[in-house]
Amino acid sequence: MPNKNVRCGEKTAKIVFIIAIAFIFSGIVACEGKKGNSEKEATVKTAPGDKSLAQAKEYFDKGIQFSLKGQYDEAISAYNESLKLNPQSAEAHSNLGFAYFDKGNMDQAIAEQQKALAVNPKFGHAFYGMALAYEKNGNKKEAIKNLEEFMKYTEPHSLWWNKAGEKLVNLKGERKEGKK
Repeated sequence: MPNKNVRCGEKTAKIVFIIAIAFIFSGIVACEGKKGNSEKEATVKTAPGDKSLAQAKEYFDKGIQFSLKGQYDEAISAYNESLKLNPQSAEAHSNLGFAYFDKGNMDQAIAEQQKALAVNPKFGHAFYGMALAYEKNGNKKEAIKNLEEFMKYTEPHSLWWNKAGEKLVNLKGERKEGKK
């Protein structure tokens, strides 16, 4: 029987992860229009002061609130509205992917994380989201590959880098045991 504390811990970890993405997005809105490859630089392509950017952020924030409440259909709707206004938001695509993950739709979760990476190829959160979805689908090889990519683009020895490292060790150990 699964340990309820482990599942609760994983859900809490995902919530904290989504909140972290929200803070990144908030910094991006403040940078309006800058381009770059790091997670802290903007991925939006709108003019400074554009009302649609502010509206996109409102929908994004609503999506986070719905996700935190476990209202994944509403979160998906809010993130999609955000993306209509700002389709170049790696953060919104990634959070949408996490909402699909929470609903159990791994194919959509992976697709949205891939869209996030199309916008920003170095957006570590998307690699983490894909790793979780691939792991859930039983594809440990792809989960490992994406965790390794996540670790390349995330601050070394940060909370999430360490969590990814632990997950990576566990997955690699499981793969070796499964091959025997």
